[in-house]
Amino acid sequence: MLNCPGLFHQMITEYSKMKILIILLLMFTVNLAEGQDYQNICSEGTTLFKSPASFLKAFRRDSLYLSGSNDTTFLSYRTILPIPNSYCYDTNGGSILGRKIIKNYNGWFNFFNRANDTIYLNCQGGPGSTWKFMNLPNGCYLHAQITSIISDTVLGMIDSVKVITLQAKDQNNINIQHIFNQKQIKLSKNYGLSKMFDAYLMPNDTLPFLLAGKSSVMLGIQNLHWKEIYDFDTGDVFHYFGTINMVGNGGNWSKIYRVLSKTTYGNNDSVEYTMEYCNHTFVGVPPQYIDTFDTIAVKYNWLSLTSNNPWVNSLPEEFTPTGDFSAKFYQNINQFNGRHMKGTVRNRYVFSPDDNCWIWFIGNHTPYYTNNYVKGLGLTYSGVYVIPDYTPEYSTENLVYFKKGSEIWGTPVSADCHTLVHVNDLNPVPAAKVTIFPNPVTTVATIYVENLDLRTEPEIIMNDMLGRTVFRSGIQNKLTHFNRNEIQNGAYILFIANRREIICKPIVLVLN
Repeated sequence: MLNCPGLFHQMITEYSKMKILIILLLMFTVNLAEGQDYQNICSEGTTLFKSPASFLKAFRRDSLYLSGSNDTTFLSYRTILPIPNSYCYDTNGGSILGRKIIKNYNGWFNFFNRANDTIYLNCQGGPGSTWKFMNLPNGCYLHAQITSIISDTVLGMIDSVKVITLQAKDQNNINIQHIFNQKQIKLSKNYGLSKMFDAYLMPNDTLPFLLAGKSSVMLGIQNLHWKEIYDFDTGDVFHYFGTINMVGNGGNWSKIYRVLSKTTYGNNDSVEYTMEYCNHTFVGVPPQYIDTFDTIAVKYNWLSLTSNNPWVNSLPEEFTPTGDFSAKFYQNINQFNGRHMKGTVRNRYVFSPDDNCWIWFIGNHTPYYTNNYVKGLGLTYSGVYVIPDYTPEYSTENLVYFKKGSEIWGTPVSADCHTLVHVNDLNPVPAAKVTIFPNPVTTVATIYVENLDLRTEPEIIMNDMLGRTVFRSGIQNKLTHFNRNEIQNGAYILFIANRREIICKPIVLVLN
């Protein structure tokens, strides 16, 4: 056996050096992994964020361009948002991440609030990394620190997430009180910001938003479209309650729809539903109840719906002017058992030449329209509002109950159609018959009524599509002449009624 203490000592020394090198390499690898870029923030498509009350905001990458410094600028969609202490609305800002986001060549991101102040986000720092997050008044600032890197569930997937904690400091770097103290932002490695505040409102609003969906990876909530909205199944039941309060007209109604069958056409580009339908209506002019019970066919073509209603692609708060008017869009998932809702208010904002900005529109007798659509439930709310000089006028209809399979929500208007309209007590179709010539009408038309009992004091009543009475005349004999006078062009509903009931089916009368 050879005695080689020198060689043995050399081997131990080399082994120790190698061990230290391996440890250093591992430490370097871990630090590199912890500090790697988490930059998947402005990914393609739409990203949705959810507030604690389940209201949604969004980022949509509309365009990008490269600058000479190898930075990348991303532009999101324009929004219409109120300006504090002003009648005007800001139409140049963006949604939750702002209108413009700059990704610097070194991995930093710059966001901008409504005052165009810069918000800095270090996407490649490791634990303990600190930086100035954004400036505050009087030389103060928000200080950011990556306090940990955790494994977290993001959009149902496990991912590495950096936790960034905020603290306000003065110009001497001393901690001060602020509403953002200890608030946290979370940055996911693969899915971008998983917890964020509205960049447009920072540092004045601390409402957190959690990542709710991304279309680039098709995870979580997706922007809602017609195919998902009108996705019914055989056996689905929907109950509605409506009311109207217009000049010269008022009343309410209850409706029930029950899906009897479903037929899909083409490459799933349209669908037709056969439905049992009933309607129990009370109207005040003249006072009466009207019952309807029928089987109807309803067809939806997705391409046609989208073409005629391009707003369906709009995201929350998106600015979409049409002439002098703009709509408002909103989305949430806090109603109807947490189903995704998309809503729109049309004709609510108008450009004011006097103020040279967009303002919230009130009055001038111009109607504005509100519609809410919900995934799998269709149109759940529709409203027409007119704000004249004094008393507001409106017509609204709400979904108050639905049953889809074992899922139930709300309170039914009645047990079923047979109970709602008392089908066994329905009167036969009135024998009275009405003929109008010509139709469409240019100036004058002749209305001929057959089989009419003049002792019941019948009247001709014509309403516009908002339910307002624009023409009314008693009937003295079979022939009545209608002179349009100053009535505007459009479609109107004409019917014959006495003191107790409508005695013929309504007729659509068109004025050209």
